Amino acid sequence: MPAPISKDIVDRVNLLCDTNPDSSGRRIHDLYCQRYARGEVSSRKVQALFALRKQGFPDEPFPTTEWTLWKSADESPEDSAHLLRLDAVCQVIWDRSLQKHEAKWGRSLRLMTEGLSPYDQFCFVNLYSQREMLAHYRKEPEIYTADLDGVLAYRPWLPENLWGYGMAVGMGIIPIPPRYLFDDTEVGESFEVVWDVVKSSLEPPVRIFPPVDDLPVSVIADLTSSEDGRRELLEAWMGDNSIFPPVKDYEPVYGSTVRLRRRRGDDERSH
Repeated sequence: MPAPISKDIVDRVNLLCDTNPDSSGRRIHDLYCQRYARGEVSSRKVQALFALRKQGFPDEPFPTTEWTLWKSADESPEDSAHLLRLDAVCQVIWDRSLQKHEAKWGRSLRLMTEGLSPYDQFCFVNLYSQREMLAHYRKEPEIYTADLDGVLAYRPWLPENLWGYGMAVGMGIIPIPPRYLFDDTEVGESFEVVWDVVKSSLEPPVRIFPPVDDLPVSVIADLTSSEDGRRELLEAWMGDNSIFPPVKDYEPVYGSTVRLRRRRGDDERSH
C-alpha cells in the first residue's frame, strides 16, 4: 500500500492549485518542486491531487481583465502614477500588464505601502490579489486578509515599530500566517525574530519556466541571457533593503547553465 500523502503536502498543492487555476497538473508539480522541495512528492500524486481540487472549483473561472492606463475615470492622477509603476514591475516579472483586480488592490494599498519600493508594493498587491482568488476558488464568502492587514498596520519593517508588532502578535491582537505559532518566551526574547519569521511567509511572485531539458540549446542560451537582464532590471525596482526576497524561479534558469554547457559540449563533440 502506498504511503499516505502528508497534510502539509496536500495543503501546499491545494494552495498552488487555487492560485494557479489555469495551470496543468504537471505544471503544478514543477511549481511545487521550485517553491518547496524537489523530490518530496511525485508528479503522479500531485496530478491526482490537482484533479481532486479542480472538481471543487466553481463553474465560472476567476474573472481577469487587463488594466489600461487612462481608461478609468475613477483613478486620480496619483493613482495612475502609482499603478503605472506597479504595471512596470508586473511587466518585468510576468511579461504582462496588471489585471483590473490587481489594480484595485494597488489603489487600496497605495497609502498603506507608501515609502516601500515599487517591487515591495507590487508584492503586497500580489498577496492580496491571491487571497481574492483563493476566496473565489474555495467558494468562501469573504476574503481573508487580517494577517496581512496587521503587517501593514504596524509596518514592522521599520525598526521603531518592531516592538509594537511583536507585542501585538504575542498578545494575539493581530493574527499571523497560520503556519507560524509563537509562545510568550519567543516573543519576549526577540521582536526581530517575530518579524523575521513572519516575513519569511510573505512569498514573492513566482515565474514558471518550461523544463529546460526540453528546449533547444539556442533557446536555453537566449532564455538565460534574458533572465540575467530581467533580474538586473528587477533589482532596480527593488531598491535597498527590500522586504520581499527576489522573485522565485530564477533557479531553474541558473541551473540550466550547467546543463547548457554540458549540452553544448555534447553538440560540439558530435560534429
